[in-house]
Amino acid sequence: MYQWNEAMQYASYNSTRGLCPVGWHFASRDEWNSLTAYLGGENIAAKKLKEAGTKHWLDFNVATNESGFSALPSNKQGYQGYWICSSLCDPGAASNRVMWFFSSQLERDYGCSKSGSLYEGSVRCIMDDSLT
Repeated sequence: MYQWNEAMQYASYNSTRGLCPVGWHFASRDEWNSLTAYLGGENIAAKKLKEAGTKHWLDFNVATNESGFSALPSNKQGYQGYWICSSLCDPGAASNRVMWFFSSQLERDYGCSKSGSLYEGSVRCIMDDSLT
C-alpha cells in the first residue's frame, strides 16, 4: 500500500516511473481505461483481473483471472482492492480503480489523489513501450 505522492516519488506528471524499476512506469488513468476496454468494459473487467478463489479474497469471490493480472485485495479482510493511478486529477475524471470480492465490476473512484495523503492503494507498473 502506497500513498500517491510516495508511489509517484513526488513527481507530478502522468505515466511517471515513480517507484517502478527502470524501464517501467506507474499506470496512468488512460492505461487503466485501455485495459478495462480490452477486457470487455467496466461491468466485467474486475472478474477477469482478480485472483480466483478465496485464498486472499472473501468467500463468494467473483473472479476468473482470465487476464493473468492476479489482483489481490488491499486489506487483510479480503473484501476490496484499490489501485491508484499516476494521473493527476481532472474534474470528473476517475483517478483510482476499485475491485470488490462480490463483484465483476471494475469501479472508478472519482476522489482526487494528487494530495497524496488522502489515498493509499496498490500500484501496478507497466513496461515502457521502448522495451516491448
